[in-house]
Amino acid sequence: MSTRIRGFTDRARSTLSCTDGSTTRRGRARAFADGALRRFPVTGRIWALTLLLAAVAAAIYLVALRGQPGPQVDFRIPWPVMAFAVAVAELRVVEVHFRRETHSFSLSEFPAVVGMFFLNPGEYLAAVLVGSAAALMIGSRQRPMKLAFNLANFMLVAVVSLTILYHIGEMDGPPHVRDWIGAFAATEVSTILAAITIATVITVSGGAPQFKKLPEMIQFGAMVACANTSLALLAVSILWLDPSLLWLLALPIVIVFLAYRAYASEREKHERLELLYQSSRILQHSPELDSALVALLSHARTMFRAELAEVVLYPRHPEAEALRTRSWHEGQPEVMTPVSGLGEDPLHTRVRTTTAPFFYAPAPGERSDARQGMVSPLRGESELIGSLRIANRLTEGTTFSDDDLRLLETLANQVASALENGHLEQSLAELSRLKEQLRYQAYHDPLTHLPNRSLFVELVNKRLAALPMRRHAVVLFLDLDDFKIVNDTLGHAAGDRLLADVADRLRNVLRDEDVAARLGGDEFAALLDDEPDLTRSMV
Repeated sequence: MSTRIRGFTDRARSTLSCTDGSTTRRGRARAFADGALRRFPVTGRIWALTLLLAAVAAAIYLVALRGQPGPQVDFRIPWPVMAFAVAVAELRVVEVHFRRETHSFSLSEFPAVVGMFFLNPGEYLAAVLVGSAAALMIGSRQRPMKLAFNLANFMLVAVVSLTILYHIGEMDGPPHVRDWIGAFAATEVSTILAAITIATVITVSGGAPQFKKLPEMIQFGAMVACANTSLALLAVSILWLDPSLLWLLALPIVIVFLAYRAYASEREKHERLELLYQSSRILQHSPELDSALVALLSHARTMFRAELAEVVLYPRHPEAEALRTRSWHEGQPEVMTPVSGLGEDPLHTRVRTTTAPFFYAPAPGERSDARQGMVSPLRGESELIGSLRIANRLTEGTTFSDDDLRLLETLANQVASALENGHLEQSLAELSRLKEQLRYQAYHDPLTHLPNRSLFVELVNKRLAALPMRRHAVVLFLDLDDFKIVNDTLGHAAGDRLLADVADRLRNVLRDEDVAARLGGDEFAALLDDEPDLTRSMV
């Protein structure tokens, strides 16, 4: 079985999913490991691991395989032919997703096992490396660092497999029981080894040591390796007896490959149904809107293996603002942030004019936080509630599919239904009320309920900016004489009552367009329009 890493970044975009340690000792060990890893650059750590794998593979080859005559066969398959077979097997892969991580399984054991029985160790290693490199560069177009790691991993797996086969099997003629046992042992051990090295590179690239999903990955890989090895040993036996009968294996190989794909497809469907059920539970059991949306968006990122998930709730009233909540793969979530200018955003303009979800990508030169993504309107029975956006696939070399779009539509329907049912909508109204209450408290004096100094300065600036030519505004400052004597002789309660009475009298004598404010202590101010009879009115 060939297992390869599809994506890791400076912060380990792809990780095996598991929970953190629950004990203090494990937490301290995790913190120590994180601190030790951060002392070295991510790329340096990955290159160091790659060189280590290559060095171990070279050492095993020199100690255990160098000088081996190879299997005793009547004919040998040219190693370029075997390299071509390896490349074809690596190009036809089955992808299985473990949360954010994608692992690729293929029929590569078939040419690998056949090659071990008909090539000497040097030729076999050349065929594996050349064929795998061609497949990775043509099919996945991997970057140099990732390509180097995968090739080092393939090299280590190849020399370990050869070593096991040569030490268990006899390799001196037609294959028999010991050779079969050696072949099965070689492929199963290589499956475990490949899974461990991939989990290790995820860890050193910035992720936590998360090996909880490792048994599941090894279990599926061992099943694939066992089936592939059985077919390969049949092919080896046929080549020894009568090579012209090899074509009889074509149909079983195709059926096995299709069975792998069907299993992977059904597994992903089951996982998506489970994730949808979990999202429904999140919406039902979260008492507050902000916590519900944050939990839901984090869950949505897992569902789609995405870097960004976002909900925008459109305003119910013209004077209100839209509210945006975001969840990123890295960093803190953005919760209920007011946003403006959505009417000029082409993405949200399209959301308002469509009923179905759609793919999108930013135009060339457009500044955007997304490389590619999906958007679905959140529509209730009577109105558009908002939008749900998923962007930037984490697994490299993959994009969002039509199945992802259908899953997004189902999730959006769940969210819209929860919002419209009133449970979360009531939380949204309560949130708006609390925001207005906090704003009032921040800009008004709690004793007199007049605007405070901050709001008064803001209103003066706005009035000056809005006045037409040859019009003026008047600012009147007032303070209370001997206010300290009132406090000292009658007490602070009497002083507070006096301030409240002064505020009431100011409100009563000022016009609707005028503004009274308490600046602090016994100081008051009034903002007045410059009318012709203003002076006489004040006197």
